[in-house]
Amino acid sequence: MPPLEEEALVIKNKSLAALRMTHRWYFFMNVSGVWFYNLTPIVVYLFGLIQGKDDKIGYVWSSWYPFDKHQTLAHVAVYLFEIFAGQTCVWIMVSTDLLFSAMASHISILLRLLKRRLESVGSADNEHYQEILGNIKLHQRLITYCNDLENAFSLSNFVNIMLSSVNICCVVFVIVLLEPLMAISNKLFLGSALIQIGMLCWYADDIFHANADVSAAAYNSCWYRTDTRSRRALLFLIQRAQKPIAFTAMGFTNITLVTYSAILTRSYSYFALLYTMYTA
Repeated sequence: MPPLEEEALVIKNKSLAALRMTHRWYFFMNVSGVWFYNLTPIVVYLFGLIQGKDDKIGYVWSSWYPFDKHQTLAHVAVYLFEIFAGQTCVWIMVSTDLLFSAMASHISILLRLLKRRLESVGSADNEHYQEILGNIKLHQRLITYCNDLENAFSLSNFVNIMLSSVNICCVVFVIVLLEPLMAISNKLFLGSALIQIGMLCWYADDIFHANADVSAAAYNSCWYRTDTRSRRALLFLIQRAQKPIAFTAMGFTNITLVTYSAILTRSYSYFALLYTMYTA
């Protein structure tokens, strides 16, 4: 939407700075977490040697294989395979999450810039109809982009929403009660899980409210200074913007920060139940 005013540039730069910071932390948590998992068997082995124990290097994951994985050659192959498999899963997950959040962030920025353009409608003595028509077309394109993004990521968002409560609950349970040698890896995994679902809910909520603000901006503009057809066009824009734009989990529920709060609440409830059963 060039050229941008100074205030619009501030909105854009702040949003992009927040996006970059979120991406850096999410990337760091996932990559460092998986490498802590990968190197834990070696660290445990070296720690055992220091204590004078005759240990063997373990495995990254507790997995079953249709052969004896304890033979020397098979052991090395399995260890390298588990490193590769874990790293591949993390790269796939991180790349899709970063793609979704980046596209959602850009849509949110454009909606906020559209809001600023609508607030200035009627503030100058000129023809407003073409300006309003351009804003309507931009809003329609942004709605199309949101729908395309929803269609592309609805299934993955559904899986994230459905599994995140159990995922967070289990990793907190393991951190508190089990496997102290894996504490750092599990804490990094917990951080990445919280950032992942938080990032999804944050940008979905941001778009939800940014679209609602478009309707309010059109209503609060100086529409009464425009001609009749400009008012009709603005009315059309207001009515369309009042229809929420929301990402969903396969159409079952809208994804917002309320969803994030509900996920954290359920996670704590599941953890409290597990903790009670384990310590009883």
